[in-house]
Amino acid sequence: MILPEDQQAHQTTIAGRLSEEQKETSSQFRIITNQEKSDTLTPGGVHTMFQGRTATIGTVLDITEQKQAEEALRESENKFRDLAEKAVVGIYIAQGRLFRYVNEACAKIHGMQLMSLLTRKALLT
Repeated sequence: MILPEDQQAHQTTIAGRLSEEQKETSSQFRIITNQEKSDTLTPGGVHTMFQGRTATIGTVLDITEQKQAEEALRESENKFRDLAEKAVVGIYIAQGRLFRYVNEACAKIHGMQLMSLLTRKALLT
């Protein structure tokens, strides 16, 4: 069963696809399974001709694990950011030779403004 809060958007998407107003869309909806847990699905489909009539070939992909991984990553990033911003030690992330993240303590240790440090190349070997 599609969750009530997702039903209207899902119906609108399906109606648009069936009327051929929307050639391709990206949508998601959540369902309650027999185990009473919520899964996230994304439908897809294309219009074609079959025996002289317009037909739709549809697919539904379960993206529950992807959504859980995205949420876990967001939580991890928020924990890191909270820790790094409150730290009294300098913390930075460099990719290649560029700073991608620098906390205030790191900028203060180097006697620089945060933004000017972020625009400099990292002096890593």
